[in-house]
Amino acid sequence: CINGSHGSSGDHRRNEPMASINAASDGNNATCITTPLASKDNQRKLEAGHYVVTSHRASSVSAALRCSFLGPETTDVLIVKACRLEIRQLISPEGGKLEVDGEEAEPSFPVVLDLPIRGRISNLLAFRPRGASTDFLFFSTERHKYAVISYDSLSKTTITHDRGILDDVSVGREAECGPLAIIDPEMNCIAIHLYDGMVKFIPILPYRPKAAPIKHHLQSNISKQQQQQQQQQGVAVLGDAFNATIDQQTLLSMEFLYDTPILISKGLLRLTLLFQDSRGFQQLITYVVDLKSRVLRPCHSSKGTSSVAKGAANATASTSSTFSATAATSTSLQHQHQLNPSGPRKTRIDAGSCLIIPLPLLTLQHAASAATSAYNFNSVAAMEESTNSINGIGGGVLVVGQMQITHVSNTSGSAAKVLPIEPTIFLCFCSMPLPFSYSSSTGTCSTRFLLGDDRGYLFVLDVSRDERTGIVTGLHIETLGVTSIPSSIVYMESDSGLAFVGSRFGDSLLIRLHPVRDNETNSHVEIIEEFTNLGPIVDFDLVDFDGKGQCQVVTCSGAGKDGSIRVVRNGIGINEKAEVEIPGLRGIWNLRASFHDEFDKYLVQSFINETRILAITDDEMEETSIDGFISETATLYAANIMPNFIVQVTESKVVLVDCDNVCVASIWMPSENTSRITVASGNSSGQLVIALRGGVLVYLTLEKSESGQFHFAIQATTKLDQEVSCINLNPLVDDDKPLPKQYSNMMDIDGTNTNSSSTASYSRSKIVVVGLWNDFSVRVLGLDEGSFTSSLSELLRLDLGGDTQARSLMLATLEGTQRMLLVGLGDGQLIS
Repeated sequence: CINGSHGSSGDHRRNEPMASINAASDGNNATCITTPLASKDNQRKLEAGHYVVTSHRASSVSAALRCSFLGPETTDVLIVKACRLEIRQLISPEGGKLEVDGEEAEPSFPVVLDLPIRGRISNLLAFRPRGASTDFLFFSTERHKYAVISYDSLSKTTITHDRGILDDVSVGREAECGPLAIIDPEMNCIAIHLYDGMVKFIPILPYRPKAAPIKHHLQSNISKQQQQQQQQQGVAVLGDAFNATIDQQTLLSMEFLYDTPILISKGLLRLTLLFQDSRGFQQLITYVVDLKSRVLRPCHSSKGTSSVAKGAANATASTSSTFSATAATSTSLQHQHQLNPSGPRKTRIDAGSCLIIPLPLLTLQHAASAATSAYNFNSVAAMEESTNSINGIGGGVLVVGQMQITHVSNTSGSAAKVLPIEPTIFLCFCSMPLPFSYSSSTGTCSTRFLLGDDRGYLFVLDVSRDERTGIVTGLHIETLGVTSIPSSIVYMESDSGLAFVGSRFGDSLLIRLHPVRDNETNSHVEIIEEFTNLGPIVDFDLVDFDGKGQCQVVTCSGAGKDGSIRVVRNGIGINEKAEVEIPGLRGIWNLRASFHDEFDKYLVQSFINETRILAITDDEMEETSIDGFISETATLYAANIMPNFIVQVTESKVVLVDCDNVCVASIWMPSENTSRITVASGNSSGQLVIALRGGVLVYLTLEKSESGQFHFAIQATTKLDQEVSCINLNPLVDDDKPLPKQYSNMMDIDGTNTNSSSTASYSRSKIVVVGLWNDFSVRVLGLDEGSFTSSLSELLRLDLGGDTQARSLMLATLEGTQRMLLVGLGDGQLIS
C-alpha cells in the first residue's frame, strides 16, 4: 500500500474521465491528454484514454491526528492529503525559549516524513498494541483496501504488518455518509462501517516482535531486495475480522464507549450508533460487541432490567425459600448484567445531529471493588449497586446537533442535560489533554472538547460532572475565535495551548489558544503559521500576464468564507525561517574563519557608507571585526579563497587578508586614481573579475611571488560598450573530475594537501558571464589563457528577449551534469 517511487504520485487511469476532476478538487493541477484513435477500423481494438499526472501535490487536509509514530516520546501529527500521508513534528526551541530581538520565538512544525500511498486515504487511526513501544497506523483507501504500518527508527523505514481488502463480501449499497472507522479507547478492536446495515469488526492482537533471524551460510544467495522485503514485513497485529448486521440503515456517526475493566476482561465493548430512521428522525442506540463470541447484540435498557429483575425475584420466591430465592435471583441478575450492560439509547433527538462524543469514566474504583465480590451478591439491592461497576460512573455520550447539545447517560434513556445553542453545523471535534479539572470547592470536575463548525468558528465545550455520582451538572460552550473551516482539529500541548486546524476548504493553521481574550481581536486564537491549500479548485484558467508566452494558472480555490483566487507559478518555493528588518542593506556574504572550516562564522553586511560584520558565537550573533577588513566603506564582494585567504573588494581597492596571520597580505588598486570599481565577482580558486567605470573589465588571479608572498596580478583587460550591471564566474565542473595539474600547486600548504568537500572549491572557471546596463543581453567571455582564444574575448551573446536588463547572474551545475546559467531580471523574473 505504500509506494516509494517518485512517479507514482500521479494517478494513471484509463476510461475514467472523472480522474482529472478529482485531482483538481484536491488542489492538484492535472494535465489531461486524450489519445486519438488511429482509424475507425481499430476503434474496437484501441481505446481512448486519459493520462493524468500530478503537477501540484494535494494540499487539502481530510483528516489529522496526534500520536507517537516515529518514537516513543515524540509528538507527531499525521496529516492526510489525498494519496499522501504527511508527518509533522512539533519541535520546541532549544532550552524552551528562544528570543529574537527581545521576542520569544515560536516552535517549529516541520515535515519530517512524507509517505506516498497507492490510493486515496479515507480513514486513518492510530493505536498502540500491547507490547509495542510506538504507535501503529491503520488506514483504509476509497477502494476499501487497508494496511497497518509502523516506523523503525533504527533503519528509518516503515514496516507493513497487515494489509488486505475490507469488502470481502458484497452486501449492498455503500454507506451514504461515507466510510466510518473508529477504535475503542482500550485499543482492542477496530469497527468499520462501509455498507448500509453492516459493521465490520477487526480485533487487535498483542504485539510480539520477531526474534533476530539466525544467519546461515545457505542464505548468502538471497538478494538484497529479498532481504529488505523480509525486514519490511512485520508481525501481524490484526486478528480475524467478522461482520455483523444491524437494522439501522442510514448511519451518521458511531463511537465506542469508555468501558470498565470488568467488561474489557470479558471481551465486551459498547458501540453507540447515531442513525436516521425511515421517517427522517435521528435516534441513538447502543450495541454490545462480544469479541469472544464474535457477535453483536443490542444493550438492554435500565427500565427493562428492573422489570425483569422484579419478575425473576417474585417467581423464585414463590417456589423456594427466601434464601434460595435471593441467591438464585442474584445469580441470574449478575449473569444478565455482566453479559448485557446498559448503554445510551434515545429516540427523537435534535434534528440535524451529526456527531456523538463519548465521555470518559470518572473513576474505576467501584469497578475494582465489584470485581473482587462479583460472586457474593446477597440481595437485589446489591445487584443494583453493582451496576456502577459494570457501566462505570459517569460516561455516556454527548449528541451534538444543530440546535442543542444533549447528554445521554449509560443507564438512562432520558436526556440528562440539554444545552440550547445558536443554529450551527459542527464538523469535527477533539478532546483536550488532561481532561479532568477538579474543583474542591464545588465538588465537580470538568471535561473539555474543542469543536469547529462550518463557518470557521472554534468553540470550547465544558462538561461539568459531580465527582461522586458522575451526573452531568452543567454544559457550557464558549466561542474562542475564527479559523479556517476545519475538517479536523488536533490539540497538541496543554502548556503552550498549541493546536493544528486542518481544512479541506482553506489554509490549514497552527494556532495558539490563549486563556485571556485579546482586546483588539476579541479572540482567544492566535495564528502561528499558515499552510497554503489550493483545494478544492472549482475552476481554473491559463493566463499570460506579461505576454511572453509563459502562462500561469489562475484558480478559484476554497469554499465558503475561505474562497479565494490564486495564481500558481512554476518556480521554487522558499520557507521563511526568520525575518529581521535591516534598513539600507545593499549586499550580504557569508565567510568562514578559515578556508578549511566546515561551517561559516561571519556574516558581512554592506551598507551605503560602511560595512558591518556579525559573528556567530554560542548560537548567538554579535557584531565584530576582522583585522585587515575595511569597515569605513561599502563592500562590493567578499569570499574565502585558497589557500587560506579572505578577499574584500571595495570601490577603490581589492584587499587580501591572510587568515593564518590575521593581517593584510596585499592590496591591489586600479592604475588610475579616478577609476572606481562598480561590480566584482570571483571564486575560491583565486580568480577575480572586476568592472571599472566606463565599462572596463579587469581579470585578476592570485599569484605567488618568488619571495613566497601572495598578490593579485592582472591577466587581461577589455572595454565594453556599456556599463557593467552584474558579473559571475562560478566554475562549471563535474564532481568526478579531478583538479587540473597546473593548479595543483595551489593546494600545497606547508607540504600538505588541503581537504575540501567539493572539487568546485579548487576548480578555475574558463568563462565569465557579464550583464550590461541599457543592454538586454548576457555576454559570455573566455578566461582560458593561451588555448583557443584570448582572455576576456566574447564567445557568445545571449538575447534575453525582453525590455529588462539582467541584474544578477549565476553559473551553476545542477544534479552533477546539467550546466545552467540563471539570469535574474530587473522586474523580478528568473530565466535559465
